[in-house]
Amino acid sequence: MNKQIKNLPNFIIIGAPKCGTTAIFNYLNQHPQIYMPSCKEPHFFSFEGENKPHWGIPNLEAYGTLFEGVTDEIAIGEASTWYLYSKTASERIQYHLPEAKLIAILRNPVERAYSSWAFRVQCGWESITNFEQALQAEQSRICDNREWDFHYLQSGFYYTQIKRYFDLFPREQIKIYLHEDLKADPVGLLQDIFQFLNIDSNFVPDVSVKHNITSSPRNNYLKLFLARKSRLKSIVKSIIPNKLRQNVVVQLRQYNRVKPSPLLPDIRQRFSQVCKEDILKLENLIERDLSNWL
Repeated sequence: MNKQIKNLPNFIIIGAPKCGTTAIFNYLNQHPQIYMPSCKEPHFFSFEGENKPHWGIPNLEAYGTLFEGVTDEIAIGEASTWYLYSKTASERIQYHLPEAKLIAILRNPVERAYSSWAFRVQCGWESITNFEQALQAEQSRICDNREWDFHYLQSGFYYTQIKRYFDLFPREQIKIYLHEDLKADPVGLLQDIFQFLNIDSNFVPDVSVKHNITSSPRNNYLKLFLARKSRLKSIVKSIIPNKLRQNVVVQLRQYNRVKPSPLLPDIRQRFSQVCKEDILKLENLIERDLSNWL
């Protein structure tokens, strides 16, 4: 571990996006022996020295300030979902934190792509509102050097991404989970992580709250009201106590969320075949049965 900074992580959630990392981050944060900074996605190891402050923390000193609140916690961690997809993050982590334990959670690549696309549509960041058309345009968008914004399917080719870490770190420092594991037994998965981090594995976190769920707005006007500053919001703020106001906002946001339309089976099947070779190689690499992804 780098000696210049007092506290740096001894474990990192490295990805992947839209696979459950936000939920795991929040659930792990409940454990009294774990310290997680309030800033999820610092992305220091993805962009160290690249002067991209809009993407992440640019230098080690600033990164170190995230962990100034550490007291007697045993496990110090952070979660940045693009560390897995980044071609440089694995080497930077190995350089700065060679003994860090690494956690990845993977999801069916087509389902992950659909969730990512739907999330961007929900946020107003995606102009192509047809999923199949967005996938067909993906390669041309990637060639236009648009950072990682539209790498829907490409970021789901996990084999090379995982292998980069297996080539640099001992296997016993890496844990790979599947999105299905989190859905089937979230407490069991978390307690397995606790054991991996050498902390009290009998701790039972509250997993009743769901995090970062992709949804569509029931009412666009209500979405805009909740998102933007307005005179009406200022009046409401001056009348209603803060705690009650926060509860009302949470309830309104929950009400205004509806699940996006399900992924069509023929699109799932067609693009699963595009990923087939990578999925089969990944199966052998992580020694997990991924036949249901196909």
